[in-house]
Amino acid sequence: QSGRLHGLEALIRWPHPRRGEVSPGEFIGLAEELGLIAPIGRWILREACMTFVKWREDFPDNAPSFINVNVSRGQLRDPGLIGHVHAIMLESGIEPDMLRLEITESMVMDDLDHMSEVLHQLKDLGVGLAMDDFGTGHSSLTCLHRFPLDVLKIDRSFINSAGRKERHYGAILHSVIELAGNLDMHVIAEGIENPNQLSLLQGLSCHYGQGYLFSQPASAENAELLFNQDFTKPKAA
Repeated sequence: QSGRLHGLEALIRWPHPRRGEVSPGEFIGLAEELGLIAPIGRWILREACMTFVKWREDFPDNAPSFINVNVSRGQLRDPGLIGHVHAIMLESGIEPDMLRLEITESMVMDDLDHMSEVLHQLKDLGVGLAMDDFGTGHSSLTCLHRFPLDVLKIDRSFINSAGRKERHYGAILHSVIELAGNLDMHVIAEGIENPNQLSLLQGLSCHYGQGYLFSQPASAENAELLFNQDFTKPKAA
């Protein structure tokens, strides 16, 4: 509602010397197969936290309030994950409530008991937990009951469909937002690409939104240019 940038999601790209910028969809799966996802994940988390703390120091009045970092299935199964997250938090000096770790429902459904324990241990560190791609699985309500979540990220498929069948999908979005509020969770709508989608979500009192309407993926340096922008009525990116 405020039109202010509140948070950012950390993304990874591989600047390949011959292929140029390679998207994570092309190498994360291979990294998991080769057992490299844990060190890559630790590097991403450290870089994100260190950059975010520097932003807070350099732009005390305008820097975002939090940063989201994705956690992979392989990381959740890494017995050293809790220790690594704690060590990076101490090294970077990031406040726990400024860091949110994102997981997807599909990651945790195979082993509910183990994953529930891991998420509760992460929660004990004081960090926030966000469920990404909410609404795409078959046991979302079970996840809401079992896991200590702070944020639901509504999958972009619901936002895209709302433009074609606004009445039906608007009702679904309203229900998810109301459910999250009753569970003391915030909602982030993913994949906002046009002003009509933004207006719909503003009308439904959705807490946060992200998508190309606000910004394409950007380098850390270019992200700084977004800190002072008013996104109340953004132009299509």
